[in-house]
Amino acid sequence: MKAMMVRTLALLILSALPVMGQMPAGTTNHYTLSDCLRIGLEKSASALNARSDQTISEAVIKQVRSQAFPKLALDASYTRLDEIQEFDVGEGSVAMGTEDNYSVTASLNQLLYSGGKVKAALDSQETIRLRAKAVRQDTEARLVHNIKKLFYDILLLQSTVEVRRDSVLQLSALVKQTEDRFRAKTTSEFDLISAQVKLANERPSLISAEGRCALAHEALRRLVSLDDGPFTLAGTLAFTPHGIALEDIEKEALEVRPGLRAMAALVELTAADIKSARSQGMPQLNAFFKYNGANSYGFASFEDEWQWHWNAGLTASWDVWDSGLTGGKVEEKKLILEKSRTDLADLKKAVHLELIGALLHLDEARARVKTGRENAALAEKGLTIAKARMDEGLGTYLEFSDANLGVKIARLGLLVALRDHMAGLAELEYAAGMTLDEMEKLKKEEKSEVTDEKRSE
Repeated sequence: MKAMMVRTLALLILSALPVMGQMPAGTTNHYTLSDCLRIGLEKSASALNARSDQTISEAVIKQVRSQAFPKLALDASYTRLDEIQEFDVGEGSVAMGTEDNYSVTASLNQLLYSGGKVKAALDSQETIRLRAKAVRQDTEARLVHNIKKLFYDILLLQSTVEVRRDSVLQLSALVKQTEDRFRAKTTSEFDLISAQVKLANERPSLISAEGRCALAHEALRRLVSLDDGPFTLAGTLAFTPHGIALEDIEKEALEVRPGLRAMAALVELTAADIKSARSQGMPQLNAFFKYNGANSYGFASFEDEWQWHWNAGLTASWDVWDSGLTGGKVEEKKLILEKSRTDLADLKKAVHLELIGALLHLDEARARVKTGRENAALAEKGLTIAKARMDEGLGTYLEFSDANLGVKIARLGLLVALRDHMAGLAELEYAAGMTLDEMEKLKKEEKSEVTDEKRSE
């Protein structure tokens, strides 16, 4: 009775799960890898912030440029006196001033010299722009890499669910066949119970795989910023051969990798900061022009109500001694520059290591794909033989169960190898800062150049 209840509950759970390849009710969205990449680069939080950071850099450049242009300021004032001052003059008094006092001043200031601070900032504006672009490209490249890996992980999970479901269906058919044989008294109760236990043990693995697949779908939704509602992914785990070697791409990768270009630009900006810090110990020269209009001076009214005057001149300031403040800042910027150069050199080594690691992972995955295909073919052949033997009464349930388990393990092993190979390609593209097609094209160009050199010799 208990076994019957367990079997009935398991069948109900299995029937509630969606069949692979069919859309859940209400699903309207189908996404390929290209769709996910396009939407992610357009809508994901990291891509949006990267574009905002690039726009911010343009605002910073405007601030830098403003230091080289004149500044125009307008000042206006109004003062109301409670009473007009009066002075006694003999038998009477004379009123001086006016109750309402107005004043307007226009000031024009131009920085003439700042010890090289403004020039250093102006010289850095293109570097600021290049670094912002490289940072955005690096963020987008990392996003593409993460989307690809998660997409391939979901394809593996979906395939895992399919493998688990096939195994459950096979074991369900075996349980039915064993029940028929038990009723016909051609098999033992032990074989029936063993088949039922195997089926009951397999269903939780299927449910677990479904749960992990659903969680991965939500992770992709968040990463790519997909719309709400269920969706399906269209794609397959396939093997893409390549013939890329480290020497084919390393030199180009060290030039085009966005992260390296961003770090190199940061080194230049840090060097410019040293010039800016030194300028604080240099004199600063400004030119000014003022134009003023008022109806009174010192609360004494003008006869013509408003009078206008102008004046112009130069102002100079120089902190001759600042107790070592400027020297300390220069020393700080030099140390920061040294750190930046060290970080750049270390990043180049890291890129070299990433390229080696990606190529090694690809070689390993390629070997496992080949072995996985062979194992899967052998396992399928073994399962066919085991089923035929059991149908003819020559084999046992244990043989069939072991063969079924072998097929499941072999198929999952092949799928994992295919996923690892595709993820390895994504890893290689990110490490090199190039697509696989660009790397293949670069390889052909280098081979062509080598051939031309040999011919010329």
